[in-house]
Amino acid sequence: MALDAAFSYAWSYQHFPEHITEEGLEPHRVEQAFLWGSEDPDVFINIQKYPDVKVDSLGAHASQMSSTREERLERIKNNSGRHREKTGLEYAEGFRRITFNLGSLEWQLMHR
Repeated sequence: MALDAAFSYAWSYQHFPEHITEEGLEPHRVEQAFLWGSEDPDVFINIQKYPDVKVDSLGAHASQMSSTREERLERIKNNSGRHREKTGLEYAEGFRRITFNLGSLEWQLMHR
């Protein structure tokens, strides 16, 4: 749902007007989306400098995270371990990139 809203309506002044009036954001075309948790990621982000920040950020979601700090760090290590062979990094996040074809005449006509 969030991806649909971001891609389908980010270009329009008519949707989410509070983003313009309250946040000062401008409509734009979403060219790419990055999906976390893919079985076959094709983009990897080096997070070696930030494992503590990630652990603490996850812990801030108290209603969703009942695990201890040590358990969260272990989960991050395990997730990163899946990408170690491809990246050579101890800590990395993997994403599947989706690129939208925004140059098509059909898209341009639909979003005037």
